[in-house]
Amino acid sequence: MELGQLNEGGIELSGGQWQKLAICRGLVREAKVLIMDEPTASLDAKSENKLYENLIKLCHNDKTLILISHRMSACRLCDRILTFSEGKVIEDGTFDELIERKGKFYELYMAQKEYY
Repeated sequence: MELGQLNEGGIELSGGQWQKLAICRGLVREAKVLIMDEPTASLDAKSENKLYENLIKLCHNDKTLILISHRMSACRLCDRILTFSEGKVIEDGTFDELIERKGKFYELYMAQKEYY
């Protein structure tokens, strides 16, 4: 089976399916560090939750996961959060620490929280 429209008779996947395939490829390599930029951008809410649950289990003890996300809810799963502005780290801490400081992270989190 060939994927994509480059090959005659190839099967075209949805954006979410391509994203799941890319994540699986990264996990199969057994790398010690995984960098994921918006890994759930093309996934539905159920798939997003399932992905995060599984990533936490897979990365818990022996892997470092660098997660780049605009979805602030994903930050609750992280051990450490870095907030960037204009390419520079402006805040660093746990979810609870950053919420307590009421800085930029808090501002962004509260802005998204209003929509849920």
